[in-house]
Amino acid sequence: MIYVSFSIRFTIAEVRQTEAFLKWIIGLHDKIAAGIVLRRIDRMRSGLFGDVKYFDGIGELRMDHGPGCQIYFASHGDASVMLLCRGDRSTQERDTRKARQLASDL
Repeated sequence: MIYVSFSIRFTIAEVRQTEAFLKWIIGLHDKIAAGIVLRRIDRMRSGLFGDVKYFDGIGELRMDHGPGCQIYFASHGDASVMLLCRGDRSTQERDTRKARQLASDL
């Protein structure tokens, strides 16, 4: 018999939001998109970020729904994440500028 030893490490992240992000998620009319975003945030709390692209110290959570929903975030230490703002493919350039600005204001 072969015995294999392994350990499982769970990372619990504190996920906070900027006022801009909070206003957007509260006012979101597409309930399917809202469910997808909220599930993704729950997964982030467990350390499961999924499809993410990083640039200039900012992460872009990419979701395959509608026009390509994206959520921008900045990490603070090992256990804290700040959701900055959202965007989609059509406004990506403007959204990344806004995310950089919000991150620099933290």
